[in-house]
Amino acid sequence: MQATLTHEAAAFKPWNGTSLVLLGDSLTEGWRGTCQGKQLHKFDGVTRVADRMFKHPLLLFGICNDITAHVRWRLVHGGELTPAMAADPRLVFSLLIGTNDLRKGGTPTEVAGNVYAIADYILERAAGRLLVNAILPHSLPTHRAAASSPETELRLEPTVLPTNALLVGHVDELRRRFGMRVGYVDCGASFVNSSCGLLRLDRMPDGCHPNAAGYEALGSCLVPALEHLRLA
Repeated sequence: MQATLTHEAAAFKPWNGTSLVLLGDSLTEGWRGTCQGKQLHKFDGVTRVADRMFKHPLLLFGICNDITAHVRWRLVHGGELTPAMAADPRLVFSLLIGTNDLRKGGTPTEVAGNVYAIADYILERAAGRLLVNAILPHSLPTHRAAASSPETELRLEPTVLPTNALLVGHVDELRRRFGMRVGYVDCGASFVNSSCGLLRLDRMPDGCHPNAAGYEALGSCLVPALEHLRLA
């Protein structure tokens, strides 16, 4: 999958309009309908959602199972931030990463700090804009693997909220340094039942990855935020 992303980045050419670059893990690769380049049934219909919702040329730089360290490596060493991309002031990046760090035991402070470091790297080197995404709600891996009831499966990973609270502070610091070139969006409410605070399995059936309806909800939050940042 890395070779595919490197090839797509190398083929990028600036034009007289906006292009979008979505960076992340399986939540980003899922827009392709794939995981590690292989089509998965759980992503059926997602590519049609992407084609309908995104109106600008789109680069999807996501790899299943990646953590923050992988994304940083991909930018620094993997060719996903080419000179042509870095020089394009119309390019709008979206960064959604950290879910797998939390699932592997990363603390909110560690994970939020790693996301901040990636955002700082992009903004220091690229002329475009960056939208930092809050980590989406998801259920605990142990609950997904051994759920005895839907209610168990719906319980949320408790480290998401404190991580996102730290991210808000980090984005405030980035705004002080980079001004209107950086934004923040939290699309998590689209996946939580407001009446009980549990995960919506109709949009995230496996407790971690959106289905087509989930990507529709995610896009309805993400696309306007990208457009707002583009015009800021």
